[in-house]
Amino acid sequence: MRKRIYSTIAIVIALASIGVATFLAAQKTASKRARATRKTPAAQGTTRRRPAANRNATPLGPVRPADPNRAPQNLVDDALYVNEEFFGTQASVARPYSVAFERVSSLLGKYPKDARLHLYASRLGERLSQFDKAAAEINEYADLRGRSPDALRRLADFYHHRARFADEVRTLQELAKAQTVPARTPIYKRAAELVRTRSLKEFRPADFFAELVAADPSNIQPVKDYVEELQLSKRYREALAVLASYQPKFPSELAYFLKTRAQILETTGDRRAAEEVYASTFDPNWLRAIAGDYYELLRRFGRYRIVRRALQERVRAGATDLDTVARLFSVFSYEGSYEQAARLLRELEDRRAGKKTQPAAQPQSSQPAAVASSSWSARELETVAELFASIGHYDQASRYLYTFYLVGGLQAGSDSREEALYRLFKVMLDAAGNPTRVAGGDLSFYRDVAEVDQHPGFLNGVLSLVLSGVSPSQEFANEEKAAAGYFNRAFAYRIFTSFKQE
Repeated sequence: MRKRIYSTIAIVIALASIGVATFLAAQKTASKRARATRKTPAAQGTTRRRPAANRNATPLGPVRPADPNRAPQNLVDDALYVNEEFFGTQASVARPYSVAFERVSSLLGKYPKDARLHLYASRLGERLSQFDKAAAEINEYADLRGRSPDALRRLADFYHHRARFADEVRTLQELAKAQTVPARTPIYKRAAELVRTRSLKEFRPADFFAELVAADPSNIQPVKDYVEELQLSKRYREALAVLASYQPKFPSELAYFLKTRAQILETTGDRRAAEEVYASTFDPNWLRAIAGDYYELLRRFGRYRIVRRALQERVRAGATDLDTVARLFSVFSYEGSYEQAARLLRELEDRRAGKKTQPAAQPQSSQPAAVASSSWSARELETVAELFASIGHYDQASRYLYTFYLVGGLQAGSDSREEALYRLFKVMLDAAGNPTRVAGGDLSFYRDVAEVDQHPGFLNGVLSLVLSGVSPSQEFANEEKAAAGYFNRAFAYRIFTSFKQE
């Protein structure tokens, strides 16, 4: 009985305390509202009233005139949101979609050229499953925006969400044409991906990139994108035709063209044609990356040793054509056998001169004979010089380049003279401290020049570059005492000075 009485008293006390706390909280809230009400007029008055010093102040900038076609922001906000009280605080809450759609539609009747209202109407219509209405409104929005890139992106995104992929591709095409050529590539790639993944038969993605190539024919990237798209579409013949057409226009991209052509032919199962891509355009002075791609392809096909052995047999049989020797030279250079590669070229020179080839075990003479120009064409002299320079044999490279310079003529300003002097100048600098026959003070070379000279009076003009008016014996004595690197640079400077004077 006592327990019941105690529990009843406790409940009564608890209820009384709750009531008192509620009353105090209500009083406190009422007092805050009263204070806020008293402060409001003063605050508003100070906001409206300006100090005397600022009344005549000049505005910071021009005020944009009101646009009669643009709905006031407060009306737009009222159409989309409503104010609600939460725990004594006013909060802006989004209206239900149907109500907001009706209000926005009402505003559109007054401001039909306000693009924002059409965008809001499209979004609300999509949420209300009125998709046709939403599509019409988003298209009206894009038209009012002048089909700007931003508006077209919104339109493309709308079609994507509605799974209207064909319309999305058309919009992306329009968007791409509104952009600069470099900015079109990612847009066309998105469109091409849609065409492939959604099986849209009415579009040809390769046509997108063909347009890019036509718009910027000096840029290699659209060509690469075009070829890649043709490969993805398995239109291999067209891809090969594009590569063959543009390869001459981009000589610096030879590695890309050869490798891509070979890959396409390998994909189609035509290995012989893939190998022929490199074999038919072989250049012994290819960049190492291109030569590496060629030999790696031969290794994959199991043809590397076969090709290598066939070249060796032709050389052993006494081949005198530079093409065969240069191909084997390239193989040895790829393998890192530089001495063996250099020996190939020296033996070729001996065979062309009618001399017996020295056995491989015997060391070569430190002063090889001058190049007999009658045995070599100007192009061959230039090629062999580049081959020697590529493996660091600058002495031999300088001999061939100087002979190439001689047979090219002394006519100032000619292209052949400029090319020969430039290559010889570059080799002299690359040689650094390595002795060369041209600049090393070996007078036997000057004697050998006479064997090359086939025109009376030609020799004096040539040697003036080297001797600079000093007697041959004095030149010999001076050069013997100096470092090889000094003479290389000195000779390079003479070439530079002579060319500058011309």
